[in-house]
Amino acid sequence: MLLANGAHIDCRNSLSERPIDLLKNLPECKINILQYITLKCLAARVVADNQIDYKAEVPQMLEEFIETH
Repeated sequence: MLLANGAHIDCRNSLSERPIDLLKNLPECKINILQYITLKCLAARVVADNQIDYKAEVPQMLEEFIETH
């Protein structure tokens, strides 16, 4: 229900866990993960995972988006 209404499957929680990573460990999960990931999310994850310096280089709104991924 959350995904169908726009929740991000790849946003980190307070423990830096992503639902996408947790779902991969559940063999009974039948969710098509690719259906819920956007190019914007993939780009944010690349920036965050590779610790690319983006602060003050992108608009504030994008900084917050990158930080959650």
